[in-house]
Amino acid sequence: MKIVALIFVAFLISACASPSPRFYMHPTKNDQDFERDKYDCMRSAEQQAEKLGMEPGVFWMYFVQYEADKCLRLKYGWQYGAE
Repeated sequence: MKIVALIFVAFLISACASPSPRFYMHPTKNDQDFERDKYDCMRSAEQQAEKLGMEPGVFWMYFVQYEADKCLRLKYGWQYGAE
């Protein structure tokens, strides 16, 4: 049981390590377009999480962010930028 708790704590600590922030680029769109596309993708991802019966929480938050990110890239053509 102690090992499971230790692994869980290690997972939580590693989840808190923040990666470098991402930003998106698009050859023909501006910031206003990004905000509109992001809003649409977030709303779609939240609806998808609800359809799957997910409860709001940490996993839900990661799922929504992952799906919204995928939507921005695949549906709207946004790409990760380099700082």
